Amino acid sequence: MRHVRQTDLIKMVANELADSRRALVERHLAECPTCQGRYEQQERLWRALGQWTPDFAGRDLLPGIERKLDAAPTILRPLWSTLARICRVAAAIVIGVGAGYGAAWSSSPDQPVPSGVASAEVEESAVGALRLHYFEDVSPAGLYVALEAIAYDAGAAEGQP
Repeated sequence: MRHVRQTDLIKMVANELADSRRALVERHLAECPTCQGRYEQQERLWRALGQWTPDFAGRDLLPGIERKLDAAPTILRPLWSTLARICRVAAAIVIGVGAGYGAAWSSSPDQPVPSGVASAEVEESAVGALRLHYFEDVSPAGLYVALEAIAYDAGAAEGQP
């Protein structure tokens, strides 16, 4: 067994580790001095934190915050300021829409668009060259194996002259 994970040690000290896993961890701790040391360190930390009693502040901060909020002046903006803000937003929208329309109009192709779709043979060869047929598999494990094979093939191809 490899070294015990830190989370298992924490759960064991907190008595939250499942019994089946606890037996494995205890068996490993009996054989591994490194993990035994880590367990003892975690146990000391747990005990120290259990004895610690934090000193909570005895004063309530909410009344002070409310007092400062009540004392802060309320800023009323004039109507023209609100209208100016709305006009700026509207102008930005008009500029954005106009720029988008202008870009679409200026980039319209002068050449005729080729009619029809690529032939099935061309499409199939492109799918084969790009290895996109692996994505049609429904099994995530099959996809992983396929990607691993692609990486292996690429590594072999790099080493060849």
